[in-house]
Amino acid sequence: MRRSRRRVGGPETRLVFLPVGWVFVAAAMSAVVGCHPPRYQKNAWLVTEGDAARYLSDAIDQPSPDHRRDAIQQLAKTRFAQHDVTVDACLLIARRDPSESVRCAAIQLAAGSQRDVVVPVLLDIADGNGAPGVTTCGRDGLASLNGLLPHVREGRLSSEQAGRLMQIAIRRLGQGESRDVRIASAMILGEIPRRESVAALVGSVRDADYGIAYQAERSLMHLTGVTHDHDPQAWQDWLRSNPDWFAERGALDGQLEPVEPAHWWPAGRASARPQTLAGRGAP
Repeated sequence: MRRSRRRVGGPETRLVFLPVGWVFVAAAMSAVVGCHPPRYQKNAWLVTEGDAARYLSDAIDQPSPDHRRDAIQQLAKTRFAQHDVTVDACLLIARRDPSESVRCAAIQLAAGSQRDVVVPVLLDIADGNGAPGVTTCGRDGLASLNGLLPHVREGRLSSEQAGRLMQIAIRRLGQGESRDVRIASAMILGEIPRRESVAALVGSVRDADYGIAYQAERSLMHLTGVTHDHDPQAWQDWLRSNPDWFAERGALDGQLEPVEPAHWWPAGRASARPQTLAGRGAP
């Protein structure tokens, strides 16, 4: 169908419309769900507010968990990632989405905003408290602990929040958790100068997993300003003889690394390995 109109001082303009049948074909094709993944801008700086709204809608409404996760990850690359609407929506997704990969992507985006509003939700997730019908897993805990780490490092948690996070980290540092969750818990405890944190870390300096033992000793070094080379008895003796455990907090930051205990090295290699602490040889 064609229609024309005459403009004053200009050529005739013609509007050409597709046959009605083609319109129905296009509508039917667009109604097929899951045939093609959503399309996103290759250059994040070209994303408009309308694009961001579509990404957020996909993150909530797409039936495929992969598509929902991709939408969140694409949104995280844009200048709209830190908007209030985006952060609030991701906090909701982080608690309610049935897919752990989608929840983790939402946690990472929300945590990246560094806003205080994310702290209560991240604490709930780290504590294993998801929405009704959603079972949280180790990946949820790891993502939430990593998201809380900058807040505790910069002292942005209230005393109550820090105390709750400490109890969560102490529990998750114990056996039965994944290696990454336990290491993240040891890192968290190294930022909370309380006696309960020190006691939990001392109990892990000889853990069978070297990565956990290393982080426990490193966190103790940061909290106390001293090191005892993964010797729990030496730590206990030092704690009994020093009333102020945190007087030298941070004194060793950026200078020393804990020495690996000999029980992780074959006979002969441990004694031959150069020590890394001042006064015991160069690294």
